[in-house]
Amino acid sequence: MRVDEIRARTGLRPLKFPAGETPHATIEPNRTCNIRCRLCYTLDRASVKSLGEVKMEIDLASQKRNLETITLLGGEPTLHPDLVEIVSHVKAKKLVCQLLTNGIKFLQDRDDLLLDSLIGAGVDRILCHIDIGQEHVHKNIEETCDTLFSKLENKRVHFSLSMTIYDDNKGTIPVIIKRYSRYRFFDGVLAILARDPKGQASAVRKCEMTDEYTIIKAQLGIEPTAYIPSNLDDSRVNWLVYHYYINAQTGKASRIPPILDRAFRRIYRLRNGRHFFAMSPNPTWGALDFLTTGVASIMTESGHVASPFALLKDSSRGSSIRLQYIIIQNPPELTAREIRFSSAFTVQMRRSGMDVSRLSASPIS
Repeated sequence: MRVDEIRARTGLRPLKFPAGETPHATIEPNRTCNIRCRLCYTLDRASVKSLGEVKMEIDLASQKRNLETITLLGGEPTLHPDLVEIVSHVKAKKLVCQLLTNGIKFLQDRDDLLLDSLIGAGVDRILCHIDIGQEHVHKNIEETCDTLFSKLENKRVHFSLSMTIYDDNKGTIPVIIKRYSRYRFFDGVLAILARDPKGQASAVRKCEMTDEYTIIKAQLGIEPTAYIPSNLDDSRVNWLVYHYYINAQTGKASRIPPILDRAFRRIYRLRNGRHFFAMSPNPTWGALDFLTTGVASIMTESGHVASPFALLKDSSRGSSIRLQYIIIQNPPELTAREIRFSSAFTVQMRRSGMDVSRLSASPIS
């Protein structure tokens, strides 16, 4: 997708950071897993790093980048025997800690021992990877999500849905957003467009970001807030980012204008000494945050007057207003003819042949 395919006058600008200012790192404590996803990119499924190795990687990433957030993923990170201590190490550095998991361990643990320990260690957000490409859910995705989401909601921990967009589930993001907005601690969707990890074009039908943009605009009525370009071309959109408010009762939404988003990021950088990435707002402040943002939206974006405050209708005095995000990602691609690697402004660090961390500029609100 190219930025000129997005409606004109949306105020979008590419979101990029200097190398030393990238606010996010992903760390893989292990590559072992308890399921096999349809397009799994992990070839070595036996690797389990020691606690010391993982701590060293976290320390190195913190030295190389002015981090705000670290996301733990895999493989399936809940299989790592020292995951709670790893989360504690991230939090000791005063960073936001996110966990990307398929949730199976949480569903199997009736006593919630692991989940309670992770929350006690300070995990800030749990990204639940559940989609049609996983054999254990098949057609029971809604049931699986509701069971897991109810558990996380009761624990009052922020959670999101991570999904892969295949040809047979494309265009479902608005439906998903409206369905799960009833959970106060559900705050968005992180979606990756399906691509074959081995580069075999015939293995999977390519889904397009333009189609998702069109459907979100038609069904939620919102435009993107920002985009992250390809490392090869600023006009090519590799990550499409939405920040918006939604009325969980009516399904109506209103985006945060790009100019307001940029102003917030500048203020956040000045105040905190690092760039914004994944702060988790308190759901009980939703109505106040919304009113403040609504007034600012009217002041900064012409023609935006009616949209924000229309959400207050049938909102139970603002209690059903949610601040959420949608991120749609193109996976990294290798162009064989030109022998060029295209990604979303991502830096790969290696030390002594060991994969240390993947640092990306993707923002989550």
